[in-house]
Amino acid sequence: MATAVKNSTDTNSATSANTRLIVASVIGAVYVGACVVIVSMLVPLLWKNALVFVGFLSATDVVLSPFQLAGQAFLQLFCAIGLVVLGVALAGPNPPEGTRAGVFTILATLLLTYLLTIWVGGLLQKYAFKGKVDMVGLGVMVAFGLGLLGAAIYYGFVRGEFAKFAVKFENQGWFSAHAYKSSQGRLVRRLTILGLVFLFGAGIWSLSSHNMLVGQWAPRIPFTGGRYLPLLHDIKYTVPLSLAVAGLWVAWRTVNFPTFADFLIATEAEMNKVSWTNRRRLMQDTIVVLVTVLLFTVFLLAIDSFWGLAVTKLGVVPDVPPKVSTDNPQELPW
Repeated sequence: MATAVKNSTDTNSATSANTRLIVASVIGAVYVGACVVIVSMLVPLLWKNALVFVGFLSATDVVLSPFQLAGQAFLQLFCAIGLVVLGVALAGPNPPEGTRAGVFTILATLLLTYLLTIWVGGLLQKYAFKGKVDMVGLGVMVAFGLGLLGAAIYYGFVRGEFAKFAVKFENQGWFSAHAYKSSQGRLVRRLTILGLVFLFGAGIWSLSSHNMLVGQWAPRIPFTGGRYLPLLHDIKYTVPLSLAVAGLWVAWRTVNFPTFADFLIATEAEMNKVSWTNRRRLMQDTIVVLVTVLLFTVFLLAIDSFWGLAVTKLGVVPDVPPKVSTDNPQELPW
């Protein structure tokens, strides 16, 4: 009797590949997080200290001049480019498939876990502990956050679903600059990108015009006496810039998403089959439509006036509606 036996070599190879992907994703997430801290926190701090050291800024000054802000932005951009180049070099030419999606997923999970934890902590402090700084409440909040993180680790790493999800997520193309069928549907794609960019631009303008971007994004941590962890500095500048970059990338990737890109390509192909009329014929047809609408309007007005006059003269409908009491709705003629 023949029996099928699973090859242990293939199983070990798949397990090794999944382990390499998880390790690479965790290391990449740590590196990206460190880069964000360096660019968003360390560089502005060093820049301000350097300005104070050379005498261009007082130690008590909080707001930088436009020239000083421009220098800080240039330094941040320079450091960001250098860190990106260094990260690509450290990753090597052939990183495990799904690494970029894995790094993004880990960072997004950590951020979401942190925000949910302090949100639940805020509810506990407001309703259960009545605004008091209590170690029990802090312990409950921390336990909730650790539980969320543990659930994410269990369902993502222990059960082996993380590798499948990361590979599938990365294969959708959100972390690649590769264009899908770039020679087809160019006009419709460009118009779609323009529409998405306009939509993101309107959102950014709305945020700025309503003065919603002031200070820094630093949610307060409950049960700690008002302490906070700054997540984003100078949101008046960083949020519009971040949203603009994200909007451009999402617009570009959306028109290169295979399913949507095929729809846009088919749309342009159908539009190319349309026989567009010339200017003279268009004006003639427009005049015909407008004259026809005008004649129908006059005809309907005449018929309505005629029948209204006729039924009034014949006594079918009284000329002046009778006065009725509005106290009883059943007496109303309608």
